[in-house]
Amino acid sequence: MSRFTQSTALRIAAASAAGLPLTLGFAGVANAGTGHHDGGPRQTAVQGGSLLGVLGQVNPALNVGGILSKGPVTQTAYSASSANSGVQQHGGHGHRGGRQTAVQGGDVVGVLAQVNPALNVGGILTSGPVTQTAYSANHANSGIEQHDGPGSGGQESFQAGDLVGGLIQVDPAVNVGGIGNSGPVTQTAYTDGSANSGVQQSGGHGHGHDGSQRAVRGGSLLGLNLQVSPAVNIGGILSSGPVTQNATATGSSNSGLLQG
Repeated sequence: MSRFTQSTALRIAAASAAGLPLTLGFAGVANAGTGHHDGGPRQTAVQGGSLLGVLGQVNPALNVGGILSKGPVTQTAYSASSANSGVQQHGGHGHRGGRQTAVQGGDVVGVLAQVNPALNVGGILTSGPVTQTAYSANHANSGIEQHDGPGSGGQESFQAGDLVGGLIQVDPAVNVGGIGNSGPVTQTAYTDGSANSGVQQSGGHGHGHDGSQRAVRGGSLLGLNLQVSPAVNIGGILSSGPVTQNATATGSSNSGLLQG
């Protein structure tokens, strides 16, 4: 480990142990990437903390319906968004990837809020089949993510704790139904969300030599990682005939250290 990274790790550990955020004198870094060749360059990202840092994302996908129409109604609502207020590093795909180093300072108050619902209501008073599909797939990151290609050159992460930190993700996929229609109603609701406020490291798996992974993460006085991503179906309501509904919810949330 270099003298720079050793010194940085000690500063982060000391600040976190005292329950204080660490602010580094550098501009924030959102994304860094390398090329697809042998011997990829090294990636170094240094992000200072904020006195007050807020990232808000609201991107709904909405369908209402045919309302008074007669016959089939087909609706599709798709919401896919990514919100990043931290550090993301993606390595190349050569045989000798460069080393990735990320340093993230803590915030006094840091909040990332993501609300991206996918919504369908229905045919309402239609007569006949109604087909609805609501899909919500979103990713929120306020921490450090490092993804290296084959032949990883190694990964280092140093994350200071926040005084008050919150990551909130609300991404429901909702279907209501055909309401007053007569006949088959088919509804599908699928939600897949991932939220990271900690450290995620994934090394390369190829012909080269995979480097080591090191992660140092300080504690927060108050840290919140909240993920609410339900998949909801209501029904045909007053329809006559078969009703088919499918609801699938998958999600992953990390507020700690994840290495793979």
